[in-house]
Amino acid sequence: MADAGIVRNRAKIAATIGNARAYLDMREAGEDFSEFLCGFVGGKPIRNTWKSWQDIQAETPQSKAMSKALKARGFKFVGPTICYAFMQAVGHGQRPREVLFSLRSGVVGTYHEVA
Repeated sequence: MADAGIVRNRAKIAATIGNARAYLDMREAGEDFSEFLCGFVGGKPIRNTWKSWQDIQAETPQSKAMSKALKARGFKFVGPTICYAFMQAVGHGQRPREVLFSLRSGVVGTYHEVA
């Protein structure tokens, strides 16, 4: 707990250990964790249709469903916003940083996907 370079919040440390146990419980029950997670997006990435930066959400119906299902299996610190960030990180959702608005063109709402 004295090392400033690591997480020092006891609740988060306990949650990490508990989440590992919940993952192992799923594995022992024959549940494939990857398939479980992919099921929330139908096996393919979400392509958002944002028209402006104001449309970008912190959570989605899919991330809310994932959060609820993870919590039901005993996971902690897995709210809808965290789940959506995870979904974006693993390619299940389009990240806001992938969308660059063309403000110089004067056409608000157009965007270019970063390859």
